[in-house]
Amino acid sequence: MKTGRRITLKSDSLRKIRTNLRKFFYGALGDYHDKLMDQWYMQNNSGNIEGANRLEKSINSSYDLLYTSICKCHDCGSFEKDAVFFSEKVYYPMYYPPIDSAIERPRIWWLCPECYQQRMKKLDRLLKEGYYYFRDIGTTATLEQLGYRTFDEYLRSLD
Repeated sequence: MKTGRRITLKSDSLRKIRTNLRKFFYGALGDYHDKLMDQWYMQNNSGNIEGANRLEKSINSSYDLLYTSICKCHDCGSFEKDAVFFSEKVYYPMYYPPIDSAIERPRIWWLCPECYQQRMKKLDRLLKEGYYYFRDIGTTATLEQLGYRTFDEYLRSLD
């Protein structure tokens, strides 16, 4: 799906139904995740590492569902608003060294329209001001802020 794709409902009655279903699904999945965490804790503390590892896979998949769910805005937590698809891939132009999205799958999540607009405004501002995300050192800055004039200088400093 393309970043920025918006899922909208215009009918008030359908919006209420959507909100209630989202809350129900999110609550049920959250309860399931909590139950798995409790079971994992008990297995891990009793020394059953094999059972704990098996549960950990289920915990990770339920966490991924909660994290990427269309039910709730990733940023503000709203259940009531429309949803806009968002992919980390939009940040890739500012990543250094560059990332190939065919090799490294981008994280995805859903945002409400307001949070999506805020993220896109911030991204536009960062790109205009020459910011990069330096993956090697885990920071977002301009070359000038790091004390370099070129990427070659930066790369030489890493050696």
